[in-house]
Amino acid sequence: MADTVGKQRPRGSLYVWLQRAQEAGDISEQRRDDLLKQCQRLARELVRLINHKQSTSLSSADHKRILDTISYVVLQGLKQWDDPVLQELEIDAGFERGLLVLQEKEQQTRNLLNQLRRNRLPFSNERYNSLLDEQIPHYLEQLNAYEGILYYSHTEEDLDYPLLDGIPLFHDMYHLDGMDLVLYYMERFALEHSFCEYFREELPEFIRRYEQQKGVTVEYLGLNLCELLWYQCFASLMLFQQPSLLLAEQDVERLRALLRHQSLKDAVRRVNQALEARMGNSVADYLTLFEGQLQAQLQAFVDAEHALLVYEEAVDDCYVIALTQGRDEETFLELLEEVEQHSCLQDKIQYLRNRDISAYDLIDLLENAVFMNEEYDAYYEQLSMEETAVLLKLLHPSGGNFHEAWKLDDADLAEIEQGQEWQYRFIDHIRHQSQEERERLCGLLNKLRIR
Repeated sequence: MADTVGKQRPRGSLYVWLQRAQEAGDISEQRRDDLLKQCQRLARELVRLINHKQSTSLSSADHKRILDTISYVVLQGLKQWDDPVLQELEIDAGFERGLLVLQEKEQQTRNLLNQLRRNRLPFSNERYNSLLDEQIPHYLEQLNAYEGILYYSHTEEDLDYPLLDGIPLFHDMYHLDGMDLVLYYMERFALEHSFCEYFREELPEFIRRYEQQKGVTVEYLGLNLCELLWYQCFASLMLFQQPSLLLAEQDVERLRALLRHQSLKDAVRRVNQALEARMGNSVADYLTLFEGQLQAQLQAFVDAEHALLVYEEAVDDCYVIALTQGRDEETFLELLEEVEQHSCLQDKIQYLRNRDISAYDLIDLLENAVFMNEEYDAYYEQLSMEETAVLLKLLHPSGGNFHEAWKLDDADLAEIEQGQEWQYRFIDHIRHQSQEERERLCGLLNKLRIR
């Protein structure tokens, strides 16, 4: 597996290759034409195969796929010869040899897939699961279809679980097609998977900390898990000489101070040498390909408050609020009826303040229009800063995620849902607070944690 990593296999057309060979004087024009005629005969055979020997008509798109398949498969066969035997080459023989090569690559891909599925990581991520359960299995199933031979030369799958250098099908970064692309992608994916496998026991806790710190679940994010774990592993090796994922907030500051006084290039090299000793040459050699990427991230981490690492935050208990769930429908309707019995605004506000009402019930009451027009403004005016902060966090749960500090400026406020009267009047109440009040509220929002 490691022999292929980091290399780019050539991609080209058999027909262009023959034309260039004739122009270079390696073969005569007659010999080139003879080989092209052999390709045409093979193409007619494949047309009859696809049409179940019932017809020779075919769409132009399918005809192009057949020609591309012939080119792709024959070139696979030619790579098995040390020297191109242009004078002795028979297209049918090259095609048969190429099919054997591709069948071997197909089996390698199946073996990798079975291995990865047996060792599936505890990582609930949509793209990760799709790759193992849908995309690669579907491609392999197509190869077993009646016209499966045409799928060796191309794939329709997304291959959208990103590797360390991105999504290969979209970026076309390996300059590969079909079976070569799928196998090469799976080889690299397996190396990253092997690295992540080392941290299997710590992974659930790491993901919990990630989701708590970033304020978002990992399920639908286009995450490359290897990259996230690589940063954590680097930090723990630098600090404790042991690979681990679990860091505390003070560890992050220690690492930043440590890296300010040494060469990042040397630090990355030392860590990769330590990885080689623990995980083997294949994984270490693969990660070496991306050392520049790691150095760039570390430089940004050293220069600023860059959220590179995941850690257990030191949270002051006075800023942690545990909210009770809202009432069931029957008891909530009773509460709503009691509130609506108070026609005087001040009585209604006083009643709400005296009752033990969860923040979720309060939102339900506001959505049931227990106030009207300027009454909302009067109610919001008497909320404490803590109550205002909780209401803001529930109204805008994505606020402050990924360590983006709350600002409550016009751009921040525009992102908050304002489809109902109680919502836009609440945002308008925030907008008309003084600069000092908003700064104090932002400070509280950035510290507050809701459980």
